[in-house]
Amino acid sequence: MRKFLSNLPYVAKSAVGWTTGTYTIVGLITIFTDLTALFPEGWVWWQKMLIGLAALLVIFIVCFLWGIAVFCRNQRVCILTLNGNHHVYVQYGDVFSPDVVENPNEKRHVVINANRCFDTIVDEKLVSSKTLHGRSMKMLYKKHLYDQKTLQNVIDRELSRETYESIEKADKPEGNLRRYKEGTIVRVEVDGSLDIYYLGMSSFDSNLKAHTSMEEYVVSIQRLLEYCNTFANGYPVVLTLMGGGLARTGREEKQLLEYLVQAIKLNQDKITYDLHLVVFDKSKNVLPIAGLR
Repeated sequence: MRKFLSNLPYVAKSAVGWTTGTYTIVGLITIFTDLTALFPEGWVWWQKMLIGLAALLVIFIVCFLWGIAVFCRNQRVCILTLNGNHHVYVQYGDVFSPDVVENPNEKRHVVINANRCFDTIVDEKLVSSKTLHGRSMKMLYKKHLYDQKTLQNVIDRELSRETYESIEKADKPEGNLRRYKEGTIVRVEVDGSLDIYYLGMSSFDSNLKAHTSMEEYVVSIQRLLEYCNTFANGYPVVLTLMGGGLARTGREEKQLLEYLVQAIKLNQDKITYDLHLVVFDKSKNVLPIAGLR
């Protein structure tokens, strides 16, 4: 119910549009057909006006109920249709579920923001198990696809040609001491149907608190879209609502969602794949996705 209420303005706006369109069609019909014959003989103008207003109200209610049915049935809104019959969707869901894409059996790339040192130790200090960063690594470890050491080896190999700055242990008491540029991406293969793109975005302070400036955020998103344009190979990309929570951009989720939608629209010429922007299930009761077109 709360999810519906958060999207209520969009449903109401859609119902008004459909009602207006229906009434316009009725108006065109009256040009060629005399509808006054439908009224009982002897009715005065105000009675006819009341019937017209009642008809308008009924049409609006029907359109409104239809809008509710459509919205409740769909967890996904298409905001862009691109060349090559590709689409950009905003949707509710779980980024790790194969059902998040149109064809669950198709290969997909899931983007998860990480710290720029690409730490792999999930210990609630370097990487929290409450973040997608931590959840994804625990999934890899639980499935015995990697352990902390082998995953770090894969990441280091992926980063071997990337530039970095060395930081002092006083500035970051634990974990890796090479900090890569914002927007650096590491690809980790999970299986034949799933790749994870770890997007380096946040930096630690001396208390191991992650922070991301809006400048770093903007650069990271731009580099991500360019990377996917080159390496996604037409397979769908699943992008989370990054920058909230422990990434600490200082922006609300609604602001981040609106920015991501605008950034995607401005770079739509770089999108040669289906792009799914996923809003966390826990936010669906307060964060509307309808009306983002």
